[in-house]
Amino acid sequence: KPSIYQQECLEVIEQNKITFVDSYAGTGKTSIALYYACREYLTDLRKKIIFVRTPAEMGGDKIGFLPGEANLTDKLGPHFESTKSLIIDFIGKNKFEADLDKRIFFTIPNFALGHTREDCIYIIDESQLLQPLILKLLLERIGSYTKTIVLGSSGQLYADDKQNRNALRDALNRFFDEDGYSKYDNIAYYKFPIEAVMRDDVVKDVIRAYDND
Repeated sequence: KPSIYQQECLEVIEQNKITFVDSYAGTGKTSIALYYACREYLTDLRKKIIFVRTPAEMGGDKIGFLPGEANLTDKLGPHFESTKSLIIDFIGKNKFEADLDKRIFFTIPNFALGHTREDCIYIIDESQLLQPLILKLLLERIGSYTKTIVLGSSGQLYADDKQNRNALRDALNRFFDEDGYSKYDNIAYYKFPIEAVMRDDVVKDVIRAYDND
């Protein structure tokens, strides 16, 4: 069952074409986006789920070090395992396996740029790891009857940021005023408060400590 904050976020997603969701780790932002996507997928047989996440290299976690050197699917697999598990929880393993690469797609930004995304729930995850131009190009792919959810944490950047990333923070400045109000119709913003973190309470103290920088 969604938490009160997840339910608030769900209502914002339902009412808008593009929703930017900014949150701390552990609030369940990805879960509620996938919950919505799976609900729509089950209700409308035409609807697809498109999940985009960048395979950003973090420290020693280089793409070349991951298993399956000759197979891109194997290399990228670890980046999508938690997402696949969530979808399986929502729709079941048999339906997931039957529709994988038919109505359920996992991809990375470089492979997503050439397609128009129509009739789908289009989820762009970890947007703080993208360069602003890449997020712009991904958003330009939105087609008819598509709901777009951009997930990320504008204050979180684990990778060495030598590429001017944090597209989420950049987008929030472009689409919303300083009070958080949207400059455009059908584009909304939801920010999970620190109270929404579902991990041990000590994690909230960790977040507060780093937020003070």
